[in-house]
Amino acid sequence: MSIGARIKQARKALKMTQAKLAEEVGTSQSNVAMWENDRHQPSRSQVQKLAKALQQSVVWIETGDALNAGTIQPAVMTLPVLGEAQAGAWKEVAAIEETEAEQMPVPVEHRITGARQYWIRVVGDSVDRFMPEGSLALCTDVWDWARDSEDLFRRGKDKLVLCQRERHGLFETTIKQLRVSGSSAELWPASHNPKHDGPIPLGDTSDVNGVSVVAVVTHALVQF
Repeated sequence: MSIGARIKQARKALKMTQAKLAEEVGTSQSNVAMWENDRHQPSRSQVQKLAKALQQSVVWIETGDALNAGTIQPAVMTLPVLGEAQAGAWKEVAAIEETEAEQMPVPVEHRITGARQYWIRVVGDSVDRFMPEGSLALCTDVWDWARDSEDLFRRGKDKLVLCQRERHGLFETTIKQLRVSGSSAELWPASHNPKHDGPIPLGDTSDVNGVSVVAVVTHALVQF
């Protein structure tokens, strides 16, 4: 495999456009296209920037060798897309086996060792100030991310969270923004659309079995 083919393979694995890669490296899209077509080769300094942007080693970019100073460089990692969450409204959870789910790459720096993580696709516009419809939310199980409720409220303030409730024997999910004031917390929409409902007090049991936070959104692939 040529250097151009490796650049193209790594870029596509990250769902990155040529324009975005060019921006990361500080060059033009036409230069990226010429690299990928092996019409020109990047300079050493550009290879270093490519390696950082593509989450690969300089050695792999240049030679295809996965070994660098005796350490195997991690391949592009993937996580399953386990369904959809209706941003601002409640959506019934569709059971998807992780082994059968669509896989999407995840930046290595956003992996948390030992934590359960997965992608959820956003439906609706009630968190469109952060994630437009169609974006992917990288969810980390709440108690893998936080030690307890106090830690969640302290570190998770103003973050997007995946919420769940049980209604008539079915589990439903939504994505909201966690807002904290003192010892109380509320779940809010984060939308440009004024039609969405107001806050849900966290721990409110008025709606059948109540609402709980099941995961924290720790990264997002935003689609425009």
